[in-house]
Amino acid sequence: ARKNLESRYQQMLGENYAKFAGAIRLNQQLVDSLVANKLLEGFAKDLGFVPSRAGVRELLLSSGLFAKGYDENLYRSYLQQVGMTSQQFEGELANETLTSQLTSLVMQSANSSDAEVAAGLIKQDTAYDVVAVKLSEEKFAPKVKDPAEDVLKKFFEDNSTDYETAAKVSYKYVVFDPTEWAQKVDILPEDIEFYYTENQSRYKLPEEVQISRIQFNYGKNDSVEKMAELKTKAEEAYAKALAGESFESLVQVYSDDYVSKALGGDLGWIKRDNSELASEVLKAAFSLKKGTLSELISTAAGYEIIKVGDKRESQFKPIESVKAEIEQFLRADQGPAYAAAKAQDSLEAWSKSGKSLEDFAKGESLKVEGSAEMRDASQDPAGLFRLTAEILKMSDLKSNLIELGDKSILVSLTEYAPAEVPAFDKVKKEVLAAWKKSETKRLMIEEADAILAATKAETPKTLSEIAKAKALNVEVTKGISRMNPGAAPLSNPSIQEEVFEVVASMQAPNKYHTLGTDTYLVQVTAISKPEISKIADKIKTAKAEEAQRLGRLVMTSIVNDLKAKAEIKIGDGIDLNA
Repeated sequence: ARKNLESRYQQMLGENYAKFAGAIRLNQQLVDSLVANKLLEGFAKDLGFVPSRAGVRELLLSSGLFAKGYDENLYRSYLQQVGMTSQQFEGELANETLTSQLTSLVMQSANSSDAEVAAGLIKQDTAYDVVAVKLSEEKFAPKVKDPAEDVLKKFFEDNSTDYETAAKVSYKYVVFDPTEWAQKVDILPEDIEFYYTENQSRYKLPEEVQISRIQFNYGKNDSVEKMAELKTKAEEAYAKALAGESFESLVQVYSDDYVSKALGGDLGWIKRDNSELASEVLKAAFSLKKGTLSELISTAAGYEIIKVGDKRESQFKPIESVKAEIEQFLRADQGPAYAAAKAQDSLEAWSKSGKSLEDFAKGESLKVEGSAEMRDASQDPAGLFRLTAEILKMSDLKSNLIELGDKSILVSLTEYAPAEVPAFDKVKKEVLAAWKKSETKRLMIEEADAILAATKAETPKTLSEIAKAKALNVEVTKGISRMNPGAAPLSNPSIQEEVFEVVASMQAPNKYHTLGTDTYLVQVTAISKPEISKIADKIKTAKAEEAQRLGRLVMTSIVNDLKAKAEIKIGDGIDLNA
């Protein structure tokens, strides 16, 4: 499934696939798809749908396996590759037919009339010629002269918070990091024994069995006759093994597993959750006694004969073998609480000592960090995100203990500068620039309002006429449509909304649009609707696409509703790379 999805994206994106691979999140898409399919299968069954044998055959023939028609040998070869029986594979296809039937019903129900589709095509393909007038900051800025001193001061007072400096502080600090204090935690032998007793299941060794095997594999393109010959060969080897011939010798003669063949067929110790062996082999291995031989085992890949060399029953690891592991875990687990307690004790002792943090820390062998640098809330020491912000929150701004994640930090303030609005003279240059920018914007809006009024006067003027008289920049764009909205500024959603709502050419614009530092007004000068005869051949295709779109919306809505009502659990054993 993952390979198919990955291949689809590679076809879509070509050489750009590598750039976007990380953002595509294939595994999440696969999980979502698995969940959706399972929910839809259950929903279809609840509605009374039943698996269709004809549907299974249709899915099988359309799967891409049989380019030249159904081929039994090709089918068997494919089943060997995916490690499934025909019953398992066709069972999955049967479940897929339930989803297919449900999807087909939804798609058939999601139909629009020819008239609705035609109206949509006309709306989509209608072309507009548009005049856009630009009022730029560059053009209006020179018209703004320096204001009187009292005007500038009034502007400063009204916007004083824009010039306020951030509060700053400098400080010294001692970090109590759990990872550094963990080794100082006292762990008693009884602590280890108690944890071991309470968590014995963590130290349980699984049942294991040591086996050797003789493997007989089908070839990729084996015919039925070849498969029968393989079975005869396997039966021959099995008869010899039962007769007492050396198993290791038979491995050298018969086995197709070239890795274990060099070891006399030995696969070593295996557990029940082994994912490399066929389930039939595992079942036989754990049911046999030590030193015994299995029957001839049939798998999807061929046949196997196994011999059990030894067995280990499930048992608990001795406490001595896990003592160091438990001790390390307990230290890491108790480290944060221990570090926090030490930090609190240090705060109390420091407060009573009357010493500076540096002098106190020296006597306690603690490391003091920090500098005379003044920091605002956005500036922190490396690895201590938001420390400065937390210090500035302290109501009395005195030395204190701050909890930051799992760290405890002893802080001593050395200097504090509160937030303040600077004197007007210190920021006069910045205030003047801001006032001019604000005044320029006001002039642009006044001009835009005047132009709008002129287009709606008793004797209205066109936007082009007004722009020409005022020596404003005019941009003419022909033939834009909803399918081809053109470049900026016409690509702006607000401008598109105004243009595509116009029902008659030369209609007066109803508003201005601010894009960055510029302001635009637009007017539609011509509207061209497509002829019905030219869209007639598109109606069938558009109708099918619209039905697909509506159908997908309905299916998505169904899946979302089912997800909201279901309790979904994803098993750890699911292989997303298969």
